[in-house]
Amino acid sequence: MYPTRQQTGAELFQLTHLASGAFERVALYFENSILPPDWALLPGSIAPGRVVGNRVESPKPTGVAWKGAALVDGKPWPVQDGEVVWLPAGKHTLSQAPAAPTARLLDLNAQLMGASVTPDGMEFSYRSQAGALARLDRQPEEVLVDQKAVLLPVEQAGDAWVLRLPRGAHSARMRFSSAKPPGS
Repeated sequence: MYPTRQQTGAELFQLTHLASGAFERVALYFENSILPPDWALLPGSIAPGRVVGNRVESPKPTGVAWKGAALVDGKPWPVQDGEVVWLPAGKHTLSQAPAAPTARLLDLNAQLMGASVTPDGMEFSYRSQAGALARLDRQPEEVLVDQKAVLLPVEQAGDAWVLRLPRGAHSARMRFSSAKPPGS
């Protein structure tokens, strides 16, 4: 079935790379079968795009390892978790930002279409076949979906806040208080 009993190294990376090219999402089922040296390189095998210097080009939304605040295409970028900057499909330029945005979208389980920092928070557009979850670094005071104020469930999960968003293609805007959260 496979050239080796346990896929590791180049064989594992080739299999996951081919699967990511054929399917939008790839899930791996394993029971202690991925070796520790392979973990660090596995995300690169399924990355849809390429990074050259500070330029990123990808046909699909992608994440780029990044420390600190980021500017994407010269503008402050809110979609980052301190280790990764999440980008929509296309060509982008990354650079270091002088300061972090007021609030950040740490993770989104939907297709990110775009995002921006606003004077009182952030906005982003997404597409999802199922309801979407957005993980934020602070609790929003107001949430607008497609420019309409909505009351959506926001739950605290550890040091983050999880917002449940409707399925489909939507824009979401979050407004936050002007005070930064403790520890920022």
